[in-house]
Amino acid sequence: MSTLKKKSIISLASCPFRQQPVLRKEAATLTKAGWQVSVIAWDRRTLHPAFDTVDAVAVENILIRGSYGTGSLSMIVKTLMFWSIAVVRLIKKRNTFSILHCQDLSTLLPAFIASRLLRKVMVFDAHDPYPEMLALTQPRLMVSVAAWIEKFFCRRVDAILTVNGLMKQRFEKITARPIYIVYNYPELEIFKAEAKPVAADRTPLVIGRIGTLAENLGIEETIAAFIAVAEEFDVRLLFVGRLADTLRDKVLRLIEPVRDRVQMVADIPYFQVPAYYRQMDISMVLYGGQGISPYVSPMKLFESMAMAVPVIASEVGEVRSVMEKSGCGLVVGCGDAPAVEAALRRLLRDPALRRQMGENGLAQARAEYNWEMEGKKLISMYEELLGADAYTRE
Repeated sequence: MSTLKKKSIISLASCPFRQQPVLRKEAATLTKAGWQVSVIAWDRRTLHPAFDTVDAVAVENILIRGSYGTGSLSMIVKTLMFWSIAVVRLIKKRNTFSILHCQDLSTLLPAFIASRLLRKVMVFDAHDPYPEMLALTQPRLMVSVAAWIEKFFCRRVDAILTVNGLMKQRFEKITARPIYIVYNYPELEIFKAEAKPVAADRTPLVIGRIGTLAENLGIEETIAAFIAVAEEFDVRLLFVGRLADTLRDKVLRLIEPVRDRVQMVADIPYFQVPAYYRQMDISMVLYGGQGISPYVSPMKLFESMAMAVPVIASEVGEVRSVMEKSGCGLVVGCGDAPAVEAALRRLLRDPALRRQMGENGLAQARAEYNWEMEGKKLISMYEELLGADAYTRE
């Protein structure tokens, strides 16, 4: 057995560090706690320098042009190239880190190879149930391969880091390795709620959704409900986030009757997100019933709470338990457009209820659902792994 003492972590990621608010938040927390953090990341758009420094974190970008979410032969070859380069770079940097953190399924193989060769502690940071997520868009064979890869490596890593109790239960069915939970709560230092004007002074009312517009995210139900209530109320619809190519034509067609009352904002830097919440009177956090839905504790729910915005959310994952505990909004069934419309009408007609639900959410965010408190768990996890006999190899 070997005991590691150096407080140093390297993270292997499949997309640029600058575009990953969660990874940046984790890195900043560890850096403040005295850890040395570095990153090796795949920049598929080749938008960033090969060597970069972000938030005091040294970043090496592997510049191989590619796309996301496709299983083409070209992307398979490029993925193999990324894996090979990543392993070589990890070996070269072997004296600079004690713990190897891999962020998603696509980095498991190179991280595992390097950790075995170098006898380093390996942590798999699993935010999503990847096979279930792939099942929405990819062939069954690819989903089966992803499920096998996940099971194989989860039984061999030193620890798994995930985002809620439901995900922990899911991983407990496939591995006996240690599983840690660190929720992806917002930083109150960034998400600062501001008092909204009284209802009479605030028109039109803004119904908003922040995040990617894609399948299984209740986009159609949101638009249908908005069109229905727009006949009675002075409202605007705000979408902030990338519109998936597979949904573009459908969304543009659906919003056509109310196009002059819909604002669509493409991808924005994460630091700008709170400004858009400040424009919103109601936050939509809807899901379909497929894919990752049974396991979610949506970041957008907690961000809305931190910004004192009342929420209408689908009954998926941990949503109902959070919302019933906090009283921050209304829960509707997945895909239930009439229920979404009814919830919207109820909140639009009752400014006092909107304000109370917003205040309820803010109070709970300040008391519990915030990164300032949750980040301490991340530090404790890594300190425990650093001090333990980490090499539990088969």
